[in-house]
Amino acid sequence: MKESCLFFHPKSWLVLLCMMFAACNGCMGQEASPGSSKAEGAQLVTVTVAPSTVKLQMGIAQGLKALAQYSDGSVVDVTAQAVWNSKAPLVAAVVAHNGVVTGISAGSAVVTGTYDGKTDASTVVVSAATLQSIEVLPATTMAQVGDTTVFMAKGIYSDGSTAELGDAVRWWSAAPDMVDVAPTSGLASVRGSGVAQISASLYGRTGSATLMVPAQAARTAATYDGPVR
Repeated sequence: MKESCLFFHPKSWLVLLCMMFAACNGCMGQEASPGSSKAEGAQLVTVTVAPSTVKLQMGIAQGLKALAQYSDGSVVDVTAQAVWNSKAPLVAAVVAHNGVVTGISAGSAVVTGTYDGKTDASTVVVSAATLQSIEVLPATTMAQVGDTTVFMAKGIYSDGSTAELGDAVRWWSAAPDMVDVAPTSGLASVRGSGVAQISASLYGRTGSATLMVPAQAARTAATYDGPVR
């Protein structure tokens, strides 16, 4: 007698499981991470620039973000797609394509981000405090030949405030044959043993740190003075 129902066939359960697994995978593939996409047909409601207020020291940079909110409630980071502009570029300059703002001189500037016809702004306040000294960290460190070490420069200002100076400083090594330092990042590549001063400068101020690299133990071949067999 023929089976009257597909489910009684010995292979039917396998077919059914495969269909369920494929359907489940299809559902999983449609999921999107929150805030990373908008539904088809969703309309742009507003653009928000964050943070709304930024305090900077002269020569210091900070990135702004542009967030687009859509009618379906989704929020998408459009920082790289927005067009950025500073109303007072001699106070605070901004990179037009990525929203990175740098303090130029004391004062206040309005920096805008525009995306798809929507605009929002952040107020950037640049402190009148002047850079007094630079502290390079770590102040003293050890490494091995072949290692890389990252140094950080911290600025100390006339009002007592401090700030990480980032890529505003310029780096160099007093012993470049021993340690090579990337001029804008403070990344040191160790090539030989010894002691080297790693320095960072900005606005006529310089700070230094010490990098010590011990000599590698010499490898000697063992000798055998016994009879040759």
